[in-house]
Amino acid sequence: MDCILHREALETLYRNLDIFIGEYDRKKILVMFGTNKIAGMIIYYLKKHNIKISGIIDNDVQRQGQEFYGIKIYSPKEYICDKYKDVCVMIASSYQDEMIKQLEGFGCIYSKNIVKIIDLPMLMNEYDFENNQKYRLMSEDDIKQTQLGILKYLKKICTENNLRYFLCGGTLLGAVRHNGFIPWDDDIDVVMELNDLIKLSKILEKDKRYRLISMFDDSGYFDECSLMVDLNTVSYINRFPMQVEAGVSIDIFILSGLPEGKKAIEAMNKAKSIELECYNTLYSKEIHKQTVSKLIDYLNKYTFDESVNVAHVLGRFMYREITKQEYFSEAVQLTFEDEKFSCPCGYKDYLRDIYGNYMELPPVEERKKHHYFKAYYKE
Repeated sequence: MDCILHREALETLYRNLDIFIGEYDRKKILVMFGTNKIAGMIIYYLKKHNIKISGIIDNDVQRQGQEFYGIKIYSPKEYICDKYKDVCVMIASSYQDEMIKQLEGFGCIYSKNIVKIIDLPMLMNEYDFENNQKYRLMSEDDIKQTQLGILKYLKKICTENNLRYFLCGGTLLGAVRHNGFIPWDDDIDVVMELNDLIKLSKILEKDKRYRLISMFDDSGYFDECSLMVDLNTVSYINRFPMQVEAGVSIDIFILSGLPEGKKAIEAMNKAKSIELECYNTLYSKEIHKQTVSKLIDYLNKYTFDESVNVAHVLGRFMYREITKQEYFSEAVQLTFEDEKFSCPCGYKDYLRDIYGNYMELPPVEERKKHHYFKAYYKE
């Protein structure tokens, strides 16, 4: 078993949206809270049904003032406070409880001014295997050790085949600040140049234990990152709208070249718009495959080694992902747990661009896992 896709989360979203469309009071100002991929899917679907979203609110100050799929982004306080009685705020996020509490602080009332389009934490946390009795449940430490084993194997394959990989995101931050996993983190993040990642996918097709599940294969899986999976394990991997029955995995993101100046932002916006097309064609395997091919071609439009700027252009940090190519021109070796791995030579600047003061610990209430899955040994 390499990858089995499940569609219940996707079907639930569209079923709930159809109900919302039938009940929505057109006199209210319609607002989307958040700029995640689910928000993009909701915006697309409502537009098809001629329902206009007046604005988007987001707590990320670096996104405020920008546009998300053609709609301006505001701070929640700026946009909601003076019109809270007249708004209908849609929520579809893992942070739904915090969002609702924030809106209620402005005077909004749940079920009157606030609508949960989908209860994401509940939906994505409930899934488990029907036949899990024959497997042995893995502890959190078991999962981390398995993920570390995948990373070590990735390092081996990349070294043998002259492929570039770099620790990124929370894993790079963990290497710098903790010499290993961030204590409350539950995954491993790696970034690779697009063509190297495609080569890795082909190499692992013949591997008996490890496999790459990605937009480059025929599994029907689609997400901003590829999953390198240990086939000796089994788990549900819940990444809305993808629900995948596979195994314990690490995340491998795509690092693409970008043009200079304002054109870098334009290129990212174009890539994100094609990505949205990919999510919104999941209903048709044939159309979806054509759209994914279009996205891959666009991600390869700017040559990585000849670009001044690079980015994980599909990343959740949006324009903060844009960084200098020189940061990734060479690799430095940093310790993560019990071994050294390749990290961008400009890792300090890269982390500062993404996290600001990256050595400062986040508030206690933010120190929590962000993924939902159980995992088992195949024994």
